[in-house]
Amino acid sequence: MQAPVLRCTSVQFAYPTGVPVLTDVDLTIGRGERVALLGRNGAGKSTLLRHFNGLLRPQSGTIALNGVDIAKRAPGTLARQMSIVFQDVRNQLFAATVRTEVAYGPSLLGISKSDQERSVIDAMAVCGLTDDADTHPYDLPVARRRLVATAAILALESDIIALDEPTAGLDSDSIETLSSAIASCTQAGRTVILVTHDLNFCATHTDRVVLLSGGRIVLDAPWASLNEDHIARLEREVGLPLGFDVARTCGIAAGSALHHCLTSPAGLR
Repeated sequence: MQAPVLRCTSVQFAYPTGVPVLTDVDLTIGRGERVALLGRNGAGKSTLLRHFNGLLRPQSGTIALNGVDIAKRAPGTLARQMSIVFQDVRNQLFAATVRTEVAYGPSLLGISKSDQERSVIDAMAVCGLTDDADTHPYDLPVARRRLVATAAILALESDIIALDEPTAGLDSDSIETLSSAIASCTQAGRTVILVTHDLNFCATHTDRVVLLSGGRIVLDAPWASLNEDHIARLEREVGLPLGFDVARTCGIAAGSALHHCLTSPAGLR
């Protein structure tokens, strides 16, 4: 693993109802990793994600970014280290044009105007929004609004980019654009975390799977090294990528089947 960019140590959290949501979560993610955070509805995925940038605080345990405990840091001060595109992007879009929306975050970072302009232009380009720069985000189709929210986060050039259900509502063209955006993050050495029920997408765009069940991490391993027990647990909790099912039906052993669906160009289609 590369140098840790995110470390959770013995994190515990419960909402005011008193029901535990996260229990003894230990997780380390390295710089440049691509990680799938999976689990059933209510497993604690989104709650854990909101701990990564300080929107929620653990009742015990610690969250550290780049080796520094964030307990006393306001979420807004962590934008260059950790940023999230939430599942409901309506809570993230407020500006009158796409350009203004994407530029808002960089304008608060205290970086030079030239760097702000470059990051905005690059983010719009990688998300296919250059021609929509002067369009109101809500004049765009729903799929493209999600890409606007993604561009606004990419423009921050954070060490960690987290995407919560990133393919929800996207058509095939928008998914292809999103794939390119994730690739651009990887090329820049940024860490990408995908929280999603889209197993086909996450299996082809991440290298490691972290599975939550009942607020606990029950599986944490590279996709390519999952054994029979891991695969059985994954199947019980969230299912398996389509290509894996097809390969296994054809009689390919479990580990080989997963390797096949992750590496074959047609494996997950």
